[in-house]
Amino acid sequence: ASILSTSAIPPLSSTPVHTSTPKQKQHRINTGIPPKNWSTLLQPVTIQPYNLTAGPQFQVETSALEVFNHFFTNDLKTLIVQQSNLYALQCMGQHKFDEWEPITVAELSAYFGFTILMGVV
Repeated sequence: ASILSTSAIPPLSSTPVHTSTPKQKQHRINTGIPPKNWSTLLQPVTIQPYNLTAGPQFQVETSALEVFNHFFTNDLKTLIVQQSNLYALQCMGQHKFDEWEPITVAELSAYFGFTILMGVV
């Protein structure tokens, strides 16, 4: 005996199958939502060609550092530094935070560079 039984699978028909309940139909009528025309019939789908320019829309810089700085701007690095120092204060409390040396943008940049270099080597 087969584990899979085809008797539980209804045959495909050429007539559309609508599965809305009367309550769903009444809701669509009350809200003005047009009825859905779901069907088991396959119909061709036409996809219009995409004619717009894809990819980066800026001049590609000449060095890897310039590309990195295009995405990680000084404003973003400053925000990361501020939020990192704030998080340290929240985790440590004021007493322990007084001993904390706040990180700087230069230190964050050095950390990013070192982390990237570790991945290259």
